[in-house]
Amino acid sequence: MTDINGNFDWAGLYQSVGELVEQNRTLFHKTDDHETRIRDVESKLTKLDEKVDGLDSKVDALGGKVDALGDQLKTALTPKPSVWR
Repeated sequence: MTDINGNFDWAGLYQSVGELVEQNRTLFHKTDDHETRIRDVESKLTKLDEKVDGLDSKVDALGGKVDALGDQLKTALTPKPSVWR
């Protein structure tokens, strides 16, 4: 980083440092954008997980109702002993 006369090239150094700072700034913004997208996706996944949990409980409730209806049908369709006489 010296010129022909052996003097330090301050202008070249400042230019190099400026380019590095700009690259760093660009990388920071790209990283920040990616982190923001990741947080958005995580938020959406959390909401979907909550919906799935809600659906699971509804399915369980419906399963209980189906079992109860099956028991009622079984009771209603089972012949009574007095019918066999």
